[in-house]
Amino acid sequence: MLGKEATADYTERGANCGPANLVCDGDETTRWSGFDLSRPDWQNNFTYWVVIDLGGKFTITDFYIMFESLTGTYSIQVSDTGEEESWKSVYVYDDVNYGPSALTDEGSFDSNTTASFIRVLVEFPEDETFSGQYPFVSIYEFECYGYAEEAEETAD
Repeated sequence: MLGKEATADYTERGANCGPANLVCDGDETTRWSGFDLSRPDWQNNFTYWVVIDLGGKFTITDFYIMFESLTGTYSIQVSDTGEEESWKSVYVYDDVNYGPSALTDEGSFDSNTTASFIRVLVEFPEDETFSGQYPFVSIYEFECYGYAEEAEETAD
């Protein structure tokens, strides 16, 4: 995913914390942060996301993610179109972090996992009691590994 385009629902203001820092630079000291006190309705909105456009269809096999700080849970979702109704969760980390804490995670996907877009979705479950200071999310690096889908051959 190195060098792929990334977008986010919100980015911390006043710092170099854009979503490109996750996938475009290969540097575990830069980050994307989706929270600051200027975020509209931050007291009631505990959902954050970042989307990576792979620029084509890929079979994805493995991932590595390094959070500077996470409050809540996260999932990795895939889509062929990037449209809201098309996202499918392929990995869920549902062990709730109640206060901002660092987390490094890695794993594998099913062998038939394909995507043109990948989204990291961070949420704080509605049925849980939030006791942290703020709903932080800050990710140093997100890597997915795999290979491009072969172009289908057509018979003349």
